[in-house]
Amino acid sequence: MNINIKCDTWSFEFYSGKNIVYKTKSLYDRPKWWKLGNAYWVLCKINNPVQISHFRLKYKWYEFKDAVIIQYHNNVYTFEKFKNPSVHYKILINDTLFLIVAHKGYNLSIYKNNIQIGKIHENSTSTESNFELRVILDNDVDLETICIILSSYIILNPVVSEGVTINFGRAGSELKKYDSKWIPKS
Repeated sequence: MNINIKCDTWSFEFYSGKNIVYKTKSLYDRPKWWKLGNAYWVLCKINNPVQISHFRLKYKWYEFKDAVIIQYHNNVYTFEKFKNPSVHYKILINDTLFLIVAHKGYNLSIYKNNIQIGKIHENSTSTESNFELRVILDNDVDLETICIILSSYIILNPVVSEGVTINFGRAGSELKKYDSKWIPKS
């Protein structure tokens, strides 16, 4: 399954082929930087615009933007970013551990209970209106859950608000080595 995510500063659209299937949007049109901790996002299915999930940033006074609090199916989950020994993200949803691991360069991998279920490729350059992630997933994954996880990832790694950003990729240690031979299950 291939998903493209088109992002601007305060909304993300999830495409399957040429069709938008989900959209995440900030409840504030253009929040000021000093209100960012109070910004909220919602994820909705395009053909049924009822709110699926609700996101908000959680931060500590000593480390800004380290987690996203998610309300989903009357439960509260925390999507956390870890920086040591390497950059990775974790969320536990109903006894299922999801992990996004950042690799050297522009690639990330998605794991479900330590089994790879997807990979993400980031663009090397982006602007406010042109930031895209390409995601390849196993065909049997729950797309709604993956869109929640990817929305949380994007919230913690915001899109540039003005101008052009050049992404030189990541360097340093990796929690797990990138598997360039991984292919999705049909």
